[in-house]
Amino acid sequence: METRPWTVFPFLVVPPLWLAIYFYTVEVFRTAKLEEALIPYVALGLGTSEFVSVVLCFYMQSSIIDRFGRKILLWGGFGLMAVVMALLIVTLSLQDRFPWMSYGSISLIFLFVVFYGLGPSGAIFALVLEMFNQSARASVFIIAGTIGWVGLFLNGMLFPFVVVRCQRLFQLLLVLGVGGTLPIGYQISVINYPSQYIKRFMNETWLERYGAPLGERSLLFLWSAVVSVYGLGGLLGCLCSSPLMLRYGKKRSLLATDLLIMATACLLGFSKTAGSLEMVLAGRFLYGVSAGFGMMLHTQYAGEASPKRLRGLANATTGLFWSLGKSLGQVLGLRELLGTDSAWPLLLAFTGGPALLQLLLLPSFPESPSYLLIQKGDEGACLQAMQQLWGNQDHREELGDLKKELVAGQGSPVLGARALLGARSWRQQVHVLVAVVVTLQLCGINAVYFYASEVFRTAGFEEGLLPYLSLGVGFCELLSALLCIFTIEKLGRRRLLWLGCSLMALALLLLTVSLALQKKHPWMSPCSVALIFAFVIFFGVGPNGASMSVMMEIFSQSARPAAFLIGGCLNWAGLFLVGLAFPYAVAGLGPFCFLFFMVVLVGSAGFFYLFLPETKGKSIADITEEFSTSLPFGERLSAVLQRGLREDLSVYANF
Repeated sequence: METRPWTVFPFLVVPPLWLAIYFYTVEVFRTAKLEEALIPYVALGLGTSEFVSVVLCFYMQSSIIDRFGRKILLWGGFGLMAVVMALLIVTLSLQDRFPWMSYGSISLIFLFVVFYGLGPSGAIFALVLEMFNQSARASVFIIAGTIGWVGLFLNGMLFPFVVVRCQRLFQLLLVLGVGGTLPIGYQISVINYPSQYIKRFMNETWLERYGAPLGERSLLFLWSAVVSVYGLGGLLGCLCSSPLMLRYGKKRSLLATDLLIMATACLLGFSKTAGSLEMVLAGRFLYGVSAGFGMMLHTQYAGEASPKRLRGLANATTGLFWSLGKSLGQVLGLRELLGTDSAWPLLLAFTGGPALLQLLLLPSFPESPSYLLIQKGDEGACLQAMQQLWGNQDHREELGDLKKELVAGQGSPVLGARALLGARSWRQQVHVLVAVVVTLQLCGINAVYFYASEVFRTAGFEEGLLPYLSLGVGFCELLSALLCIFTIEKLGRRRLLWLGCSLMALALLLLTVSLALQKKHPWMSPCSVALIFAFVIFFGVGPNGASMSVMMEIFSQSARPAAFLIGGCLNWAGLFLVGLAFPYAVAGLGPFCFLFFMVVLVGSAGFFYLFLPETKGKSIADITEEFSTSLPFGERLSAVLQRGLREDLSVYANF
């Protein structure tokens, strides 16, 4: 069997990150009402449990590890750790309401440590040692050690901040992301990996039913339907989300979406057993409907539940979990995991797990403060939600901003999509909304992913390494989305958008040149690889994270559902049309198709630079007032051009 040594590196990130479990131990022991003097000894017992489990792992070297192999210890250990971590999240979230849950949390912490000691702790380094020869082993351990220590540093820096400051808010963002945009990113990326197996299943099912196999064109049509029906479902879900949200609120609407995802996961999970093509098609369509709901609900709920100093960070988490879902789909879609002929139904049904987790945890969180005050008129519940999510500080400033928004919107009902499009007072915000959605759809990120494998192949990488290099591109987007979270409140949304679009346009221009010349000049191939990674980084730090924040902040509570409805419809329609037209563009233009995306990015960068006000640190009422008092886009553009012309004439006169 072909050896893929790079598969070991994802496992090396886990050991430093799992240490976060120790941060919670004292708090859990204290909540369980253990005596303060006993807590250090119970914590010592936790460390002793890890030590005993590691010793037991080495003791069983001859009987279990060598008999069953390292693979079982790795996937079995990580799987059990994931299950225990999911249960621990549930018990930690509910232990304030149910005190007996604290004892469950203690037991789960001990179980987590034991599973780590018996599984990954012993097997990872044995695997690293055995997969590389003597000449490569030193370099591998340098890379592995670097990853481990960097992970330990990031864990030590970030985890206490997340736990201590606005603890419940960060927990809510985690729960929203797990059941929100993470499944959407997963469903979009994962469908390509089992494609050959699903096509074979469709062909065999057709042969069994009708006694003849599918023709090549018929099979291609059915596969295209499986892929594209997801976008049609997303469009329908987007159209239905606004009335559902207004009637039942974002929290209950998300819970209903979780039930839909879980039912759809069961449908797809049993599709092969039932021998039903229709179940696959219906499952993809219903996944699209749930994605249309989830994208709308997650973004608005996260932004409205956050104070204005953290609103950009909260909205940027939608892009983070989207990228995380894409990376998770790429990992689980590998042939070593679930990307096999027997496991593809489980691969497609995987998102039922995150939906179940959100269904269990989300009821313990309140509705967003702005929804409770502006939509429900309940100031007491609004203040209680602020204290629960943001801590027991003084929230009079935030409450005053919400009241200002309430007063500004009094007398104006919740707007529908048609009313919003026809309202002159919202015209500039609608233009910004359209520009943001068009930028996301036509920035070229999907084209870059499409060309990545060809670029890596031309650069001389082995065929077996291409899936892992593509996975590296996905992880690069994930890390850049994480970087956006920590820079958006410092740099602002406007700068991230126009600067990100400018750098992406430059990267596409250079990538077009390098792709066109790499046959004549082989040294251009590594440049193309570097430019692909650079483009993905600029996308993750810029438009991917800042777009949702801008879309949420430029509309008030009364106009936001209609705005997201319009943006969502444009997004899903664009996703469908780009997916339909892009293969023809590639066939006709080759790498020069990137020039079209470059022109779009240049136009978007100019638009955001000239017309988008900075929304960082401002209340929704202040942002709305800034739009209402500014000149229309046409007059502002004329003023900019006239000012530039006068400056040019003055330069020539002085010359």
